[in-house]
Amino acid sequence: MVYDTVSEGWHLLGFETRWWIAAGSWCAFWSLLLVGLQRRRRDEDIRSEARGFGLKTSILITGGVSVLLGSTIALDIVQETWRTPGVLLEETIVRSGNGDSFSEVFSEALPAGVEFEVQDSRPSWHQVRFSDGRSGWIAADDVARIGNS
Repeated sequence: MVYDTVSEGWHLLGFETRWWIAAGSWCAFWSLLLVGLQRRRRDEDIRSEARGFGLKTSILITGGVSVLLGSTIALDIVQETWRTPGVLLEETIVRSGNGDSFSEVFSEALPAGVEFEVQDSRPSWHQVRFSDGRSGWIAADDVARIGNS
């Protein structure tokens, strides 16, 4: 659940955009690091220290951005192994929470055969996401999970 909450923030940028920014940041990080190493060998006076602070800050920022976005990309790639597909076995009411007391998400029960991805599981309930992007909770007795259980 924490993963889904945090991932909503980084999904504001698409996968490809994050990949290009991460790759650019990674290249900039190594370029700035090489420039910093060359400068360090040449300059040892106080003025170069002041200029070096900006360079060090740039190195830290580009390195941080590349690691952060690279991590989100890696998580997106392995996310597919965390999610398992499923199918409804019978007509099912999709709820806004994991219990019969929660409100219905759709105006009608969904028919048998509708496919989904399991996002989370609780005792007797699965949080699912449908192909149209909507999500909700369904009783575990009403579904068959395909693949990993």
